[in-house]
Amino acid sequence: MKVVSLYPSKSGESAPLSGARLVAALDIGSSKISCMIGEVRGLKRRSGGAVPAARITGFGVQAARGVRGGVVVDAAAAEQAVRLAVDAAERMAGVRLEEAHVNISGGQPKCETVQAEIAVDGGGPIGAKHVSRVIGQALGRCRAQAGREIVHVTAARFSLDGGPGLLKAEGLHADRLRADVNVISLQRGVLRNLEMVMERCMLRPAGFVIAPYAAARAVAVADELELGVTVVEIGAANTTWAAFEDGRLEAAGSIPVGSGHVTNDIAMLLGVPLKEAERLKTLDGSVLPGIGDDGDAISASMLGETGAGAMQQLPRSMLNKVIGARMEEILEMTRDALRACPARAAGHRLVLTGGGSQLVGLRELAEQIFGAPVRIGQPRQIAGMPQVMESAAFAGAAGLLRAAMEPDDLGFLPPHEAAGAQLDTGTGGYFSRVRQWFGQSF
Repeated sequence: MKVVSLYPSKSGESAPLSGARLVAALDIGSSKISCMIGEVRGLKRRSGGAVPAARITGFGVQAARGVRGGVVVDAAAAEQAVRLAVDAAERMAGVRLEEAHVNISGGQPKCETVQAEIAVDGGGPIGAKHVSRVIGQALGRCRAQAGREIVHVTAARFSLDGGPGLLKAEGLHADRLRADVNVISLQRGVLRNLEMVMERCMLRPAGFVIAPYAAARAVAVADELELGVTVVEIGAANTTWAAFEDGRLEAAGSIPVGSGHVTNDIAMLLGVPLKEAERLKTLDGSVLPGIGDDGDAISASMLGETGAGAMQQLPRSMLNKVIGARMEEILEMTRDALRACPARAAGHRLVLTGGGSQLVGLRELAEQIFGAPVRIGQPRQIAGMPQVMESAAFAGAAGLLRAAMEPDDLGFLPPHEAAGAQLDTGTGGYFSRVRQWFGQSF
């Protein structure tokens, strides 16, 4: 990543060391926009192997404007919010960013699994050319709806002569090689509007990552990803999910309802301002009824009223019924989406994260609805992470930074590949580059 120092380090501040690799994550959500800057300096030993020695050097958070449902609806307002968040992170880190990894929470991401099978001359061994050829055939069979573009391409698994799935096939012998390839696409306009806002902020998108995968990088542990888990991120406007098995992304999706809808319900049904509704939800609310809720009163300001008569007393049970009804709907919609998902592990074990996951009683309600083990996922610690960002509300930003610091072998396409990449059956250009990438990676 190209980063040019703009602000000289003051005495006592940590400037980027010579040879350090700097990365940045920009989480553009419907309620907040956050920017994290991280520094990677070599490797350190840890159980299971070596991992990058990384620390966070700068961060900034700004209330979102110009974004609704994860989609840019006002470019000028979104640009201002992004600039403020990025500027705060840059000043803390003492650098000027030129590019950042960006999350995608809107655009109705669609996951499609395509298969292809080829004959291997002489029964093997399988080489990079075979992998490239079978991936190319799979992509050639893929069809996207008009107005959609590819953002992720993942080789989920390979199979030799009809045998069990494998993560890697090179070097093994077989007469036939089959590949299952995951392709995730989203609405073209959503991607291009995000790029436009970045360009207006004098930033290049270094890559795009869908929100639930970014959250999974922050909250899921290796054993969960290997055994099978679904990470559900409850954001302000969308609830997104990603299913993993054998350490691989198997499927992903979203529903257009989130914790912000809970806030709106409270404001409308209880007659309170939106800020007061958010406070009540966060500090006094629960998704499950409690003993004595009917007799327990809470104070809240009345919508449009001022002065001494602006306060009202509400039974806590009324607040909890409003919260519980909407959260039950969100969880049931997510459950139905997972049941329709072809991924085998979808819904078997869940990790809930995102700002909406912090509601009291949500884990218990989710276990009732899904009939599966559920836990609330908090971002795993990164050196230098500020305390405010250790909550589930910042799982997306933390995971996005991890994805930039520790790239894996999933095919997150660079913007110049994703933008304008049509799903056709041509033999050159885009498909040629994707086949070459897979041939080198698998």
